[in-house]
Order: sequence, then structure tokens, then C-alpha cells
Amino acid sequence: MANLVMVAGGLVVLVVLVDMLLTVLHPDVEGPLAWFVQRAIWKASLLGARAVGPYRRAVLSLAGPLLVVATFMTWAVVFVLGLSLVVWPNLEDYRSEPELSHSRPLGFIDAFYYSGVTVSVLGYGDITPTTGPLKVLAVAASGLGFAVLTGLVTYLVQVIQGIDERQRLALTVQDEAAGDRGATMLVRAAQVEGVAAARTRCDAWAALARAAEDKLHRLPLLAFVYRSSDLEHEPEPALRGASEAAVAALLLARRPGWEGLGPAADNLASAVARLQSTIAAQYFGKGFARELDRRGPEQQDHDRLRDIAVLLPGDGRSGALGEGDPALGMVARSRSFLAAVADMLGVSSADEVHAGALRS
Repeated sequence: MANLVMVAGGLVVLVVLVDMLLTVLHPDVEGPLAWFVQRAIWKASLLGARAVGPYRRAVLSLAGPLLVVATFMTWAVVFVLGLSLVVWPNLEDYRSEPELSHSRPLGFIDAFYYSGVTVSVLGYGDITPTTGPLKVLAVAASGLGFAVLTGLVTYLVQVIQGIDERQRLALTVQDEAAGDRGATMLVRAAQVEGVAAARTRCDAWAALARAAEDKLHRLPLLAFVYRSSDLEHEPEPALRGASEAAVAALLLARRPGWEGLGPAADNLASAVARLQSTIAAQYFGKGFARELDRRGPEQQDHDRLRDIAVLLPGDGRSGALGEGDPALGMVARSRSFLAAVADMLGVSSADEVHAGALRS
């Protein structure tokens, strides 16, 4: 029985180490333990936000920090628990301070306490191993504990850097697009500065979208879980503005004199579409992400495309508007994507996301 307990404890320690290494170091995978904890916290936060109504934003703004703390605590507590199961059957080979040993025999709580101070490298010395193998275990546990603490710090740094990337995109859209209207940015650049300026803006936005997509690919919680109390830092307006800028660029590149914008427009559209697909796969499932490209446009998408087209300089020609049109496809996929986001956040429509319904 003692051996089974020790083996179980060793497996628990191994599970935590693998889970942490996958989450922190692997670019494509989250550890299953972290995945479960983070999604449980996020779903609970969404339910709480819907329940409190007017205080929805305040509740959701706490989800990100709570999620990170919960992940850290889960790794630390489960790791110490696993080590405790290894130590517990061998307590007769540990020496304790006289006051402790005279008062009662050592038990599981003492094993948990010893494991905790060993892993955290505190080492009070009131409980110490007396055999060679257990001394080696203490050294190994201290080393692994230091590795766990290093992993936690690394993960926190990655989260902070990822938030910076996401907010850089949000603030750029906010400043250059006069809110979250990406067509505004293209119109201003095109009318005032010409093709070169519009191309530069599209390339810059595409670079920001790629940087944000890379971080969100590694750390899914950054897309919507880590929220701000300031709407300008939120991802929804930035995502809408970037997709609208891509649509405007695709339309403008078809007009006489603006053909040089074509490659930059295609790059921006590809970067935005990939960003949407990455977020959709993480929050709504890979099936939904694949469906984004297959959904046909609706009448409201045709109407929205014409609304953007009339804002642009030129003779008004925008080329084919059939169902295979790239600009129309971007409008349709963005509408479906934002509608899913609005539904997840408990907002009645994607338009409300745009209009600032999350201000409540």
C-alpha cells in the first residue's frame, strides 16, 4: 500500500511538471490541467457577469488576474500534494524537533508541511530526512520547486508581454481609425497622403495583427479573458476596426490609380482573418473556425460592403460583389465572428460590441 501511495504521488508530481512545461514552453499546446482550470474560471466569470448585469465589465475585468492566480495555485498545491504522498509513507525515517515529536506522531499534515517548505526552498529544518535516499529526494524536490517557481515567473512575463501586444493593436486602431472604424483610417490616408501612405498603414496594421495572433496562439487567455476597465484597451473594437480596414483596402485596391495598394490589402486581410480564426478556434472550437470561411454572405453583408465602398475615394467602382468576392467574404466572416463574441460576452449583438455596450 505504501508503495502505491508513493507511486501515485510521483505521478502527480510528473503530471504537474509536464502540464507546466507544455503551457509555458510549448508554442502550440496548453497543459490539460491549466486548460481545465482556466476555462472553468472563464465560464464562471461569464455566468457571474450575466448575473450582475450593470456590473458586467467589473466582473469580467477580474477574470484574467483570477485565472492566472488560479493556474499558479493549482500547479503549486497539486505539486506539493504529490510530493507529500511520496514523503508520507516514509515519515518514520524523518527526524523532527523534540517538541513536535513528543506531542504527537508525524502524519500527513506534517508531510504536506515538509513538502511545502522544501519545494519553496524555505527549509526550516524542524523536520529532516535521516536516510540517504530521502536526502536525495529533498535535494531533488528543492530543485524542482525552484523550476516550478521559475516557470510561474516566465508565464507571468509572457502574459504581460502578450497584453502589451494586444493593447498596442487596440490603441493603434483607436487612434488612427478615429474609434474602431477601419475605413476611416484608409479614407484619411488615401485622400490626404495617397497610395504610399495607405499601403504603409495597411502593412503596419498587418504587422500588429500578426504579433497579436502569435501571442494569442501561445496564450489563449489574452484574447478576451484578460479584460480592461477601459473600452479603448478591449479587443472587440480593434478586431472590428482591423477587419473593416482590410475590407476598405481590398475595395480601394480595385479602383483606378490605387492598384499598388493590392499586395498590402491582401496581407492585411490575411493577417486579420488568421487572427480571427485563432481566436475562434480557442474560444468557440476548431469547427466554428473552419466554418467562418464557408459561411455565405447575407443581405446585410452586401449592404455593409456598399456602405464602406461609398466612403472611399475614386470613381466608385468596387469590382465584382459576388459571393466569392474577398471583400464580401471578409465582411461576412467578421460579422459571424463578432456575433459569436457578443453572444459569449452576453451582449445582444455584434453591433452593440461596436457601439460600446460593454461600457456598462
